[in-house]
Amino acid sequence: MRARLPVFEASDPACPAHPAGNGRAMRVRRALQSFEDGITLTRAVQIAAALLLFEVIGFGAVFATYLLTMDVPPLGHDFAAFWSAAQLAAQGSALDSFNGEVMRAIQNGVAPVEGTLYWHYPPTFHLLILPFGWVGYRAGFVLFSLLGMAVWTFLVERTAPEVPLWRKTPVLAAPIVWSTFVQGQNGAFVALFLVMFLLALERERWAQAGFWAALLLIKPHFGVLLPLVLILRGAWRVFPWGVAFGLTFCGLATVVFGVDYWRAFLANGGLLWQAMLTGELSEQQISAFAFVQNIGWTYGYGALLQIATACAAAGLTFAVCRSKRAGSGLRIATVLLCSLMISPYAFYYDAPISAIALFLLFRDGQRHGFAPGERSIYLFFWMAPILHLILAEKYGIFVLYPAFLMLMWQCWRRLRRLTPAENSQQAGRALP
Repeated sequence: MRARLPVFEASDPACPAHPAGNGRAMRVRRALQSFEDGITLTRAVQIAAALLLFEVIGFGAVFATYLLTMDVPPLGHDFAAFWSAAQLAAQGSALDSFNGEVMRAIQNGVAPVEGTLYWHYPPTFHLLILPFGWVGYRAGFVLFSLLGMAVWTFLVERTAPEVPLWRKTPVLAAPIVWSTFVQGQNGAFVALFLVMFLLALERERWAQAGFWAALLLIKPHFGVLLPLVLILRGAWRVFPWGVAFGLTFCGLATVVFGVDYWRAFLANGGLLWQAMLTGELSEQQISAFAFVQNIGWTYGYGALLQIATACAAAGLTFAVCRSKRAGSGLRIATVLLCSLMISPYAFYYDAPISAIALFLLFRDGQRHGFAPGERSIYLFFWMAPILHLILAEKYGIFVLYPAFLMLMWQCWRRLRRLTPAENSQQAGRALP
């Protein structure tokens, strides 16, 4: 008698069509799920706390060396340009900041640079760093770094004040943030202006939103999406405040430095663009344009990919900010990430705001559940600056731009993942 084959239901794990029927695939899936389950907030805090302790001790030792010896500091290379420009402004020669020979003469023997660090900023930023022209380089770098760290700590606390600061240690210790301090750059201040603008917008504090938007004029290419966000949110009352504060900021800078400064700044754009085309700066950048340069393609392909990326960023911002389903955390995270993807001129030291976005997305996942592979993407993005340094130097692999695309994709997944009930509940929730 012919034996009868067993009949399985599709939901039966014994069925070959069921995922459990494929032993190898099931083992891989279980391993990945086990790895994902291990990415918990507690473990992230423990690892980040150890890293933060190392970072603080390291910078403390460097600062002590600066103040107790006459050695030229080994860190803070880009601060040399800020300090040199501030010195010239304090002497009444701010326009000479665009003169490479004058900048070289000031930096020579004082700052830890080989060659010359040039000045490419508008007078609005020059106005903010003017006080550093009254101190020496070593004291100036220490003060600038301590101020940046204080600003970052304040910003992390304000982003979600109901969450204890110790639970936000992964944000405080994020490598993308400390690379900014090592470089002596102003990414913490750009993050302050943009995040505080978005927080004020969520709380419907129109004048404050206009004030912070105006301060972002120190790097206006990161504020391209802000008018779109205001229109989609119907926050029309922010526009007059933003215009008023912006004109005041620019007017004050013009009074201090003169109209000719604006002409020199605009003329300097051609020199900066030529530097972009050479690819000399691409290893430090996170943009699509730089990514194409790094893999050896012509800048024409880079321009096309940059345009496509900018359109995708604008489209994602439109979808999230227009949706009544998205909550404040998802909106803020999306705008922060997409603002970094618009301009081809974006460096890793401009990206501390991405650590805030990562925190908000992870927090949203804790509330509403994580999609498969989501926590692995977050871990990869958190480590991306370290991986970039290692892989770019040894193998010519550049991971920062793909990492940002993956995080933007997560914003889209989170928007689509929420159920209607969760969406309506989250949309009415604003950050405290």
